[in-house]
Amino acid sequence: MTAPATDTAFWNERRRHIRTGIGKWLGGRDVLVRGQWMLRDLLQQLNVTQLAVLNITGRVIDRRLATWLEKTVFFTSYPDHRIWCNQLGALAGNGKTSPVAATAAGILAADSKAYGSKVQYLTVLSLAEMHADYAAGTSLAELVARFPVRNGVPSISGFARPVKVADERLEPMRRFSADLGFTPGHYVEFVEALAEHLRVHHQADMNAAAYACAFLMDQGFSAMEVYRIRTADVLSGVLACYGDLYDCPADAFLPQTCTDVQYEGVARRAVPRPL
Repeated sequence: MTAPATDTAFWNERRRHIRTGIGKWLGGRDVLVRGQWMLRDLLQQLNVTQLAVLNITGRVIDRRLATWLEKTVFFTSYPDHRIWCNQLGALAGNGKTSPVAATAAGILAADSKAYGSKVQYLTVLSLAEMHADYAAGTSLAELVARFPVRNGVPSISGFARPVKVADERLEPMRRFSADLGFTPGHYVEFVEALAEHLRVHHQADMNAAAYACAFLMDQGFSAMEVYRIRTADVLSGVLACYGDLYDCPADAFLPQTCTDVQYEGVARRAVPRPL
């Protein structure tokens, strides 16, 4: 039996050629970035965050939004060794690896469903679905009832925080958003209403990730764009812990002895001799 013919036109057009609308370095002249000259024009017009968002999304955002993105890194990269991506930074520093290897390991550790840019991606997807159902008439109680309860609170991405453990980042984030001249959009209003419902009925609250994701959705960013923009948010905390342990003696970070390990498995037993 003959295999069905495959139309290879798409790949033939790209054979031995790189086809892109993103950018191109013109040696000795300039760099094209999405149809604009980097050195002649963008260097004078944009800051680093604006250039990053342009590269990632194709959008030129205004300086207010760029400042918002820069400021929110204050809330995502604490120089605390207990945060697990920072633990990898500390271990890498203590092992005298390169800062690049430490950073790569730390960012990978933060690519998690519990912490980091992956959480923001999942939160945007969840918020988009919940908001659409809410706008179509589903009540907040019905939305919350869809989620399993873990540790006594509904397990909703960005909202599974007990009321008694307030997120210290929320009020400063709301405040500087207002100071920059932003007013709450549809998604921010929705997460505030959902958080109030959770506080009253479930002793739960949202965290800063839910607010930040809603804010970025109001600015027109998709889940994948948020994921890409926030990928390196943990960078400074990882490198802080890397540098803190770099000049220390070997095994300076969380050293343990054999007696620190408590074995609770099968009791010691003799190994049968082979026949």
